[in-house]
Amino acid sequence: MSLPVSPWFLVLAGLLALAYALLLYFRDGGGNRAQGFADADPTWRRWRAAMGGLRFGVVAVLLLLLLDPLLRERRTEEEAPLLLVAMDHSASVVASGDSSAYAGVLAELDALQEALGKDYRVRHFAFGEALTEREAGTALPPDASSTNLEKALGALDDRFAGQNVGAIVLASDGLINRGSPPAYRQDGLNVPVYAIGLGDTTQRKDLRIDRVFANRIVYRGDRFAVQVDLSAFGASGANSRVQVQRIAAGGSPVLASEGLRINAGRWSQRVEWALEAEQTGVQHYRISVSPVPGEASTANNSYDLYVDVLEGRQEVLLLAAAPHPDLSAMRQILEGRGQYRVELVLADALDAAGGLEAVLEDKDLLVAHQIPSTRHRLEALPGLLQRAEIPVLYVLGAASDLTAFGAQQPVLRVRAGNGSVNQTMARANPDFSRFKPSAESLKAIESFPPLSAPFGDYRTAPEARVLLQQRIGRVNTDYPLLLFGEQNGRRIGVLAGEGLWRWRVQDFVEDGQHDHVDALMGQCFQFLGVKSDRRRFRVQPGRNVFAEGEALRFQGELYDAAYQPVNTPDATMVLRRTEAFGDADAVPPEGERFDFRFRRRGEGYALETGALPPGNYQYRAETRLDGETLVAEGRLSVRARQLETQRLEADHGLLLDLAARSQGSFLGPAAAQPGSWRISTARDSGMVARQQDAALSELLAERIRAETRIKPILHERVQTRSAIHWRWAFALVLLMLALEWVLRKALGRY
Repeated sequence: MSLPVSPWFLVLAGLLALAYALLLYFRDGGGNRAQGFADADPTWRRWRAAMGGLRFGVVAVLLLLLLDPLLRERRTEEEAPLLLVAMDHSASVVASGDSSAYAGVLAELDALQEALGKDYRVRHFAFGEALTEREAGTALPPDASSTNLEKALGALDDRFAGQNVGAIVLASDGLINRGSPPAYRQDGLNVPVYAIGLGDTTQRKDLRIDRVFANRIVYRGDRFAVQVDLSAFGASGANSRVQVQRIAAGGSPVLASEGLRINAGRWSQRVEWALEAEQTGVQHYRISVSPVPGEASTANNSYDLYVDVLEGRQEVLLLAAAPHPDLSAMRQILEGRGQYRVELVLADALDAAGGLEAVLEDKDLLVAHQIPSTRHRLEALPGLLQRAEIPVLYVLGAASDLTAFGAQQPVLRVRAGNGSVNQTMARANPDFSRFKPSAESLKAIESFPPLSAPFGDYRTAPEARVLLQQRIGRVNTDYPLLLFGEQNGRRIGVLAGEGLWRWRVQDFVEDGQHDHVDALMGQCFQFLGVKSDRRRFRVQPGRNVFAEGEALRFQGELYDAAYQPVNTPDATMVLRRTEAFGDADAVPPEGERFDFRFRRRGEGYALETGALPPGNYQYRAETRLDGETLVAEGRLSVRARQLETQRLEADHGLLLDLAARSQGSFLGPAAAQPGSWRISTARDSGMVARQQDAALSELLAERIRAETRIKPILHERVQTRSAIHWRWAFALVLLMLALEWVLRKALGRY
């Protein structure tokens, strides 16, 4: 206990309490005033010291509480170690083993808390494509169409970092088809892993399609290569045939086929075809291989391939005032998307190339890097662009002629200062609605190195839409860094800074790839390159081909009679599946229908449908404006993931390695005796195996209790609070007052 005042106040409080007690009980010798001092009651005289002591105690406690002393309590709490149980629920687990054995393992793991008692805290999870927490005894989520063990362990690391995690129990078949193998993780939870091998590792007779390689985007009239890798086990001497079909509503013609002769127990072969893209749109191809007699499974004998056939490549001209690293960066972004053919021309070489009009001929998009410049004003450029209806992206920099630039387009005016540049970082504008960039890309770009933007006063046209704004030092400004507008139906973009190459370098340093920058700039180029669309209601999916389990996203735009964007009316959409494939159920004759309603976002509409079954779909969106029904239609495909059917045999080697590296144990079913488990325990650099006949939950509990690294954590807590909240003080005062009252009552002294 501590006092917020001087300890001398305790002495003063004691003296006051004593004086009060003496004054009350000893001032008259204990006698009755009516009888006088001489006739004092002997019984009263014997008890008055006790009653005076009680009154002294009451007053002393009350005075002490008025001084507001602080009570300090020291408590020791024990935190039991956490045991994280992760169960693989991907489709390959049951496919590679016995479903009843899988259910038995799940029941044993759910009983682990009971086997361990109150000394451990058990948390249960399921993983496939992602990690999901579940309650013991509840059903697992639906079978996942892929397995990402690295992501599951990473999610556990992030969620329980800094907590008392004792061990991880991991039940899986070891078949991963997303992410990297987790055995070489250097970070994360440094705890033992108890890996439980599920499925059957026995090699069974099987002929399968291992991989298919083909371009996802091709152009009508082009020929594109399709490469198929095949393998077989235990099928020596068998014959088969592999073929490719184009799946269409009017029939599924065979485009190419080849006979196969399997001449070894372990056999593999690569088949290549060159197919012609005849029709535009998303084309569905099915590659299949005929089964061999006695094959264990035919689920991996076919593969569905989707190719987006475009009308033709767009011709892009990079016109630059001088050589610059940005030009290489933009060229790589454009050519990496596959739908652009890029030509680079420097302003000094225009005459040799036949002049400005010649290089602009048949171009679909112009990127003007620091054009117009102080050396090359190119006054004829805006007229040529307008006549040919060529969209343009201007890139400003130190060499830009800002006066000539302002005269050539209406989107942005920069009133030049002293000819210098600002080092400006990007800041995303949340109100931008012309297209939807990835939130992850925008967040990453905000931390990238600054661009060199011309110093001056920026004036943006009212109809322009700003995607990125400038952040100069720590100051967020309203100056635009990347914006878009239109001039007579021709789209114009402005990147008000040079140094895009720095973004790509930083992107690669952080993630080992250029996805963030390439995705954002790719969307900008795609937005600019789209021909002017005068439809008043437009709906566009995020892309034409989605993967199974992926949410479908749509964006919509609505314009009134004056061609101003509005989103007041409600907008709805109907998705109808015209063809089912993969493992999806058959579609009714009239087509399976899904109804949705758009939500308003910015000046337009947005819709996210969630995951849909694999198949080809038609969408029809409707709205009403000024008494007129406006419709937007299109097609897309959801392709089935076939990753979980490619291999039939489980891979326990990965689990053994993971257990060994974490100094844990691997438990796999023993073939010699059903119901028993083969235990492999880390010993130095190897694994020592033995067999034990016991329930899995009991066996795991035994090994976890024997692990010396798994310990509870003791937390000592010191709590300070005011003594006035101490209930025992109130009870003590009440008890002393009650005793004093009873004694006075018994002695006849009121």
